[in-house]
Amino acid sequence: MSHKTLIYNKVIEQVQAASFHPVQDSGRALSVDEDTNVSPGTILVGEEAKTFGDSRRSDRLRQSISSWDWVLVLKFNREVSLEAFEDAWIADVPKVKSTEDTRVIFLYLESVEYIHPERKNDPKGTYARYRIRVEIGPQ
Repeated sequence: MSHKTLIYNKVIEQVQAASFHPVQDSGRALSVDEDTNVSPGTILVGEEAKTFGDSRRSDRLRQSISSWDWVLVLKFNREVSLEAFEDAWIADVPKVKSTEDTRVIFLYLESVEYIHPERKNDPKGTYARYRIRVEIGPQ
């Protein structure tokens, strides 16, 4: 299986295993309903950029991936808290063992941009765009 497929599948797995809780606004206070889970309406995962650098193996000079950036976009139909998802990810960085070689692939959350709905009767929900840095360990 290709590294791209392994990475894509692992990101989807992380989202599907996550807890996303709705945010409630009473007008006086904001609260998170931790008893209710909400699933994203949209999950988009894709590569954004890749760079290559020199890599020495044996006596040959060759190139390898020096950085690989991915994007994860989550869209919800209501406002949600993303803290549980992010805390779980950074507490135990997802990794994938490649099946065709001995490399380990690590997926690090790099940054996120949020767009939350306006509070008064806005039909839009939370939008989050994560940047994921992928590191592929040595062979």
